[in-house]
Amino acid sequence: MVDGGDVWELLRGRLDEGEIRQIVAADLIVRGGLLSPQGEGELWLVVEVSSVIDRNDVARAAERAALLRQAGLLVVPVAAGERLTQGAMTLSGEFGVALARDGGLAGWDEAMAKALSPGESRARSRGQNPSMGLG
Repeated sequence: MVDGGDVWELLRGRLDEGEIRQIVAADLIVRGGLLSPQGEGELWLVVEVSSVIDRNDVARAAERAALLRQAGLLVVPVAAGERLTQGAMTLSGEFGVALARDGGLAGWDEAMAKALSPGESRARSRGQNPSMGLG
């Protein structure tokens, strides 16, 4: 788990204050090591937690992940809870958000693939958000 103060220090100068404030408002931010065929690296998770996961939870996780990607980080958005609305399920697939509920994790492979996709990497290097239309 990453402390909000550590997030501020890391992102200061990469993002503006409002963007950092939005990121640290996440329910949970986690970072850890990643081993892949391409080598070692660091993976971040931005997690929104709610008893009932809805479209807003999915959208917030995706928005915050997009901001972290603008800062050049490899990040997977996750929405976690006990129950899930149909709208959240649909939106999670569109935005590449993994869903954690009932001890399981759905959509991880898709969310990870989206985080690793060349389009995401190019957008990160340009500071753009290629797939989000969340306003």
